[in-house]
Amino acid sequence: MAAGTGSFFKGISQEQDIRFKNKERKLMQSIKWPKEFDESVDLSKVELGTIKSWIKTRMIGLLGFEDEVVTNLAITQLEAADINNPLCPKRMQINLTGFLEDKAMTFMKELWNLLLVSQKSEGGIAPDFIQAKKAELLKRKEELEKKRALVLRMQEAIKQGKPEEDKKERIQENHTDNSRKKESPRNHEERRHENKHKHHSHRRHHRHRPVSYTHLRAHETDSYLVCRLLLEKKKKKKKK
Repeated sequence: MAAGTGSFFKGISQEQDIRFKNKERKLMQSIKWPKEFDESVDLSKVELGTIKSWIKTRMIGLLGFEDEVVTNLAITQLEAADINNPLCPKRMQINLTGFLEDKAMTFMKELWNLLLVSQKSEGGIAPDFIQAKKAELLKRKEELEKKRALVLRMQEAIKQGKPEEDKKERIQENHTDNSRKKESPRNHEERRHENKHKHHSHRRHHRHRPVSYTHLRAHETDSYLVCRLLLEKKKKKKKK
C-alpha cells in the first residue's frame, strides 16, 4: 500500500490484487465443478424474491438452524451481480465454503439449476415453485374449510342441544308405552285385579279403624251438633 499526500493512503482492493487472483485461479482449477456451472444466468430474467425465500429455507435445511449471516452472504452476492459483474457460481461456492464446508457444493448446484430454470420460465419463476405455492394455498384452504365446518357443527349442536334432550325423553316415554301395550291380556287383568284389591283393602281398613270421642268432637259440624244435643236431651227424659 503506497502513501499519498498528507494523511491519506491509497491502496488496492482484493479484486485488484494479482496475488489473490492467482490463488483463486489455482483453487478453481483444483476443484471439479458441475457441468451446470458452465452455463450463464441472466438475473434480470429471474424473480429474485422467490429465490431469496428458497435460500432462507434451504440454509435451515442444510445447517439445521437459521443462520442470518450465511443467508445474507448468499443473498448479497445475488444482489451485487450485474452486467459488468456477472454472478459466478464457482466464486460464490468458494465464498460459502468457509460456512457450509462440504455442503457448499450441494447448495450451489441446487441454486444454479434453479436459476437456469427460472430464467427460461414465464415470469422468472420456476414451475416447481408455482406448483409448490398452489399446493400450499390448497392445503391452507382445506384447513380453513375444516375449521369453518367444525365451527358450524358446534353452533348447530348448541342450537339443537335442548331439542335433542327432549327427543331422547320422548323416545324413552314411547318405549315405556310400547312395553305396556305389548303386555299380555292375562297379565294386564291380573295387574288390574291386584290394584282393585289393594284399593278395597285400604278402604276397609280406613272404615273400621277406631276413632276417639275427642276426635269426633273436634271434627263435629253444626248439623251433627244439633242432632247430638237432641239425642242427649231425649236420653235424659227417658231416665227421669
